[in-house]
Amino acid sequence: MTSTRGSVRLRSTAGFSLVELLITLVVLTLVMGTTVMFFQTQSRSFARGNESIDVLQNARFSVTHVERILRTLGAGVTGEQPMLVYGGNDVVAFNTDFTETDTTDFRWAVNWNPSIPAEDAMVWRVENASTIPNTVITYPPKTFVLGNGLPSPAETKIFWLAPDTTTARGDDYVLWERTNNGQPEYIARNILAYPGRPFFQYFLDRRTVGVPNLVIAAGADLPLRRRVLESTFSSADSSNAVRPDSVRAVRINLRISNGKTGAEERTRDFSQLIQVPNNGLPSPVVCGRSPLPPASVTTIADTTGAAIVHLRWTRSPDHGGGEFDVRQYVVYVRPDTATVWRDPLILVPADSLLTYQTPIGGLASGETYRFGVIAQDCTPSSSTVISTTAVAP
Repeated sequence: MTSTRGSVRLRSTAGFSLVELLITLVVLTLVMGTTVMFFQTQSRSFARGNESIDVLQNARFSVTHVERILRTLGAGVTGEQPMLVYGGNDVVAFNTDFTETDTTDFRWAVNWNPSIPAEDAMVWRVENASTIPNTVITYPPKTFVLGNGLPSPAETKIFWLAPDTTTARGDDYVLWERTNNGQPEYIARNILAYPGRPFFQYFLDRRTVGVPNLVIAAGADLPLRRRVLESTFSSADSSNAVRPDSVRAVRINLRISNGKTGAEERTRDFSQLIQVPNNGLPSPVVCGRSPLPPASVTTIADTTGAAIVHLRWTRSPDHGGGEFDVRQYVVYVRPDTATVWRDPLILVPADSLLTYQTPIGGLASGETYRFGVIAQDCTPSSSTVISTTAVAP
């Protein structure tokens, strides 16, 4: 009997009571609730951090992209072709030889990109003229050409901001880019107006007794529109037409958002001053790009017994083709051990010949010499040197 009662007593005290179970559930619920709240808070913080990084990256990309191209304003323009074409609060248009597609004649452009359309790497032709975005201005008034009559290599770049019609907001913009009258390219969206400033500001050089003094173009000075001078212009017309040439820097002002509204909105203000060192510099009179070098150069030993070498070369591809701008060939000679070319030895006028040959004397018999030839245009601008070596007979 005693053994039986002891066994019953042990079974009655095994496991958890209902109160203990309830307490455990309450504690577990509190722990789980706290854990869930912690992870939710961390998730929201992580999401806000990602949004802030996205906003920062969007802002930096937008400003850096505009700066990279705008700094080349005026590069490669020629003759009457303006550097800064148009400057407004929400659009800037300018000429620059930014991109080249020619795989054999790449010498002046900032970048080389053979995959873009050829018309996007050359001057904007008048037959394709159209309106500059956000304006009523039709450009260009003419096809700007080089001194030899060929089209200028400098294309027109345009940046502008337009309302974003794809969102429910009414205050956000899209940054666009266009080359000549080509297809617009989207650069960035979720852009808001910068507090108290337009998207683009222009700093004009206003010197006082030779001391540089930059002022922001405003009021009647805007928009800046560079026009080709005409004999019928008044002094006021001429002043307005050349005012864009005095721009020394352009400031871009953007407020970038994460695309949300209310408490979820995140913004970042960016303002960047971009210098345009080429603007306003006088454009040299040029025949075109530097000519291509002669196609080949060879030597022929003189058979009379004198220490004379006959230098022969095939004319440059730009002579009778290409830019048609070769005026003369310049011949150099140096000892093969020398590292630099000295003064030109002979100047050979370019004519209708396909192959040129000239004797070179005054050499030391048995010595090795390097002979070089360059093509030169009317600028004068020279090609690279094409050379060969030979031993004087």
